[in-house]
Amino acid sequence: MKVEHREYAEKVLTHLFIGSQLDGIKFGLSPATLLIRFEHYEDNSPDQLWLNIESKWDLYPKYTNDFPDSEGEMRELSEENEYKMIFELRREKVTNIKLGKLVPHLYIKFESGQFR
Repeated sequence: MKVEHREYAEKVLTHLFIGSQLDGIKFGLSPATLLIRFEHYEDNSPDQLWLNIESKWDLYPKYTNDFPDSEGEMRELSEENEYKMIFELRREKVTNIKLGKLVPHLYIKFESGQFR
């Protein structure tokens, strides 16, 4: 992805997601697909944001600076563990969002400091 495209995409994602809260989950067509809903509650906006996840994902502790560069470097999560981690983030506010440089990884930082 070109630098100027990534910067523009990050601005759009920041505008959409910062301040929203993880609010729900919808099951996708396959076990590998999750739809996660974010909602803005403080400004009474009716906007719902849906994030479609069709690849591996994980949560990282607050002080992590070393993230994997590809799916092959990520741990395997069971469906049960994925749902448990999403439930633990319920109502967490998004405080930062960015795209990775090597592949368009999406990094979402939550109020608790955890990254997705």
